[in-house]
Amino acid sequence: LYEALVTIQEHYLSPPTGKTLVDKSLKGLLRGLDPYSDYLNPAQYRAFKKAGSADYAGVGMDINQDASGRITCLPWPGGPAYRSGVRPGDELLAVDGRTAQGRSVFVIGSWVRGQNGQAVVLSLKSPSGRPKKMTVIRKRLSAKTVSLKTEPDLSIIRITRFSNRTAPELLKTLRKIPPDRSMVFDLRSNPGGDFEAAVAAADFLLARDQVIVGRRTRAGLKNLVSEKKPLNTGARIFIWQDGATASAAEVFTAALVGNDRAESLGRTSFGKGLSQKFVPLSTGAALVLTT
Repeated sequence: LYEALVTIQEHYLSPPTGKTLVDKSLKGLLRGLDPYSDYLNPAQYRAFKKAGSADYAGVGMDINQDASGRITCLPWPGGPAYRSGVRPGDELLAVDGRTAQGRSVFVIGSWVRGQNGQAVVLSLKSPSGRPKKMTVIRKRLSAKTVSLKTEPDLSIIRITRFSNRTAPELLKTLRKIPPDRSMVFDLRSNPGGDFEAAVAAADFLLARDQVIVGRRTRAGLKNLVSEKKPLNTGARIFIWQDGATASAAEVFTAALVGNDRAESLGRTSFGKGLSQKFVPLSTGAALVLTT
């Protein structure tokens, strides 16, 4: 690798700096392992962490990246992005004129977030191929992930994403619902999130000692099983999904459907069975590694 880098610097038409070569080499290496591993240089990692601080605001939107690198928008219902015209399935092409092509979702996310009340311009392409440009005002948003809608004979539980707040919010919601009342879990456009949160949520509804999910790491395969006394045992459960239901949301769905505790409605889900973690480096950069 060192020999190749030196040769590039000696012979390439426009010799890149050593830093540029290292950045591009590491990004190419990580992207070559799988579609979701990545490298963030020190500036990108600082921006990502800063954008997650309490001082920053968002547009009410998650983003997904498929194996081809295409970035898909998942606006939260009623959020600033949705009210401005962004729709689930729209492809994100640029943020404030900066192209999203070839960029990490973590970098793009740091571009979208910013100061409360400031505008951000999103360049999009609808699923039909129609280009559109939306100006969205950033806003500090509630981190609530679970909401309840009551119909005459049905309770609809919407989970927008899985975070460390989801399990306690879901527990509080389930306790409001009569134990034999039918429920629909609306997971459309749920991009996933916290793996452990999805496992904890499934544990509320499964009988003890049922396999929730198998997690394969370098140490081998470990089955995570349900441990709690199940709630709402008399309820018929449906899970409503679409092509943007991904990752941790698929874990929750598969756990309930695979154990015959729920029926699946809607379209085939996204199909992401990999999870990643950040590994900071001594330079201030970070690796995003599939583990």
